[in-house]
Amino acid sequence: RRKHVVLVEVKSASGSTPREAGAWMLVAVDCIFGTIGGGQLEFMAIDHARRLLSEGGADADDISVPLGPEIGQCCGGRVGLDFKR
Repeated sequence: RRKHVVLVEVKSASGSTPREAGAWMLVAVDCIFGTIGGGQLEFMAIDHARRLLSEGGADADDISVPLGPEIGQCCGGRVGLDFKR
């Protein structure tokens, strides 16, 4: 029911990760639907998606996130995330 949302999708998952490739969530300014696995990875993804919404710039973006001590998540793998408005 929100007009402006970002689809966050796990495009790649290697090693130990909270969710598999294909997992997704929708992020709006005031709510989320679905999950990509929780923890710091999900907090980072929500922040990134909300920046895309607030800046009104690119309609798509992607990031690669190493899980482990760098972000404080115990999994230790790597996740590629795709963001689409």
